[in-house]
Amino acid sequence: MIFCPVCGRKYATVDQHKTAEMIELASAQEKPLDKSMGEILHFPHAPEKAEPDQGTVTAVEDPPQPCREIKRPRKKWGLPAAAVVAAVLAILGIIAAFLAPSKGGVPRAVLRGRGSVVRVVAEYADGVSFGSGFVTTSNGRETYIATNAHVVEGVPYTISVWFDGGEAAARVQAIDTSRDLCVLRCEWPIDARALRLSGTGVEQGAAVYTMGFPAAADSLSDTLAYGSEEATITNGIVSAVRSATLIEGGRAVELLQINAAVNSGNSGGPLFDEKGRVIGINTYNVEDSQGIFGAVSVKELTALMAEQGIPTGGILVSWPIVAGIAAIAVALLAVVVLLRKRQAKMEWPEEVERVVPTPEPVQEEPKKEKRKRPLLRVCVALVALCIIVGGTFGGLYMAAAGHADKWEFSAAGKLLSGREFVAAFDPELVAYIDAGLLLERGQYEEAQTAFTQLSEKGYRDSADLVYECDYRYAFQLADMGEWETAIEKMSQVAEYNYKDAAAQVDNIYYQKANYVLFEENDLYEGFKQMEKLADKGYLPAKEATEILQETMYCAGQVAYREENYEKAAKLFSCVRLYKDTENYIALINAKRYLKLFASKGNFSNYMRTRKADELFFEKYIGSCYNDSKIAIEDIKEIIDFEDAAFVLLRIMDL
Repeated sequence: MIFCPVCGRKYATVDQHKTAEMIELASAQEKPLDKSMGEILHFPHAPEKAEPDQGTVTAVEDPPQPCREIKRPRKKWGLPAAAVVAAVLAILGIIAAFLAPSKGGVPRAVLRGRGSVVRVVAEYADGVSFGSGFVTTSNGRETYIATNAHVVEGVPYTISVWFDGGEAAARVQAIDTSRDLCVLRCEWPIDARALRLSGTGVEQGAAVYTMGFPAAADSLSDTLAYGSEEATITNGIVSAVRSATLIEGGRAVELLQINAAVNSGNSGGPLFDEKGRVIGINTYNVEDSQGIFGAVSVKELTALMAEQGIPTGGILVSWPIVAGIAAIAVALLAVVVLLRKRQAKMEWPEEVERVVPTPEPVQEEPKKEKRKRPLLRVCVALVALCIIVGGTFGGLYMAAAGHADKWEFSAAGKLLSGREFVAAFDPELVAYIDAGLLLERGQYEEAQTAFTQLSEKGYRDSADLVYECDYRYAFQLADMGEWETAIEKMSQVAEYNYKDAAAQVDNIYYQKANYVLFEENDLYEGFKQMEKLADKGYLPAKEATEILQETMYCAGQVAYREENYEKAAKLFSCVRLYKDTENYIALINAKRYLKLFASKGNFSNYMRTRKADELFFEKYIGSCYNDSKIAIEDIKEIIDFEDAAFVLLRIMDL
């Protein structure tokens, strides 16, 4: 038994194989088959009509075709296998990009958090306090910053945060001195993503990374550190997890003892783990020690924010990527289904049932097959292309609309591809996002005009954004020092009960009072404005007036000793019940009298016209207190105070 290497048929002898080849050649030349030659052939798969005699072979009815090589289709990788390989490679690429450490050894997840770390600046009457903070909430409508309470303790007259995009005013939203934690709310949203807060426990020995703006590092530069690229990073481990009381009578809080350096100015900055999650807030260092620093556990921060109803987090999922992946997956699934159906029709059997196929006299059928195959492929490609393009575009459109609904207009503008096509079936969305971009760029009047037009059509929440334009514009005017216009704008918004506009009116008044006090150096006018707010029950103003009493008293002393009695009288009038203020007022009134009646004759004439011999001074002319009466006995009671003795001698001389 031999096998033909070309066609794979079986033959009993070599002579039979040669004879078969001759027959096939004759058949190809359309010559009649020689019966004697056909009788010696044996086709094992052909049916036998009768039981053959010994040594005879039954010939087949149909003449065989010439031997040709029968090629079985190769088993190629299917599309599902290719998709799996691509997915594995993509996952490996993501792991390599996101989990691989950088050249310096700091994980990329930690470095990505730099853009969310800010510098906190609190300005006081007698100085400036610098600290650090990080974004805990950023949803397009509001931004919250976490820091330490001691960074903004007392009553700073302004609080601002410095970030990559510039500077934004902020105010205290929640504060807990027992935890030494504070949450600030930016007066307008800033472009920074929220950091992830760890919800799991911290193990001893875990690697940690601190980030912030230490004040000592500013000496290495000609300017103050401002942006995220200038933030300082130190690394270490969690030495221990402890519980301690930070203030007398306060509650015990969870502290992380670390050996990563925390210096002055780092306070309030985030403490990261290797995955880029915040596990603590850098708080303190221990004097006269080496490698002992402390951070308040992030559990205390999440508890404070939950107690105060402050939301956490931001946009952690990139919906465009998810939408694009979903569209591609649907397209691949459709292509796989079509290819599997086509492959089921073209599958070859394991064994060829018929070795000698029927000759094909007509050659038009293969041409039809050739025409059908390219057409099918084109149809499949077009369907896949439509699904991919449509799914991707639809996913991007939905993602852009989702960002726009959250007032994240910058992100929405980047995803709004094919603006002309979108405008054809949803023109308001394009106008809505463009107006939002004007809002984010601070062009509030133009944005308000655009949103007003959209609100007339009832599109989305354009009506709220009309108020939002005035709301943010009022803060911008306040930053520019246009207080009256800012108060007017915010008061108009407050009439519609929009957000906390009513409270913000008092905040702007408070900022104005601080500006007058410390920038214009008009202590009297600023204190009077602060007193009005305090009388209305504005708590920061009440605290400010208590702290300012000492400032007003000292400034009054300076004015008195410089013989600027008018200014001294105004300053002392604000704090009449504070320390020796009444004594100063008595001396000021007496000196005013001496200046007015410098000679004895003038005084005698005045006394004769007033007909008051028994009183030394009946009424002081021009005093801010018209009902004040000063007698010689009053001066005698303060004879040892300041220059009261000299004043008394002058009075006696008159």
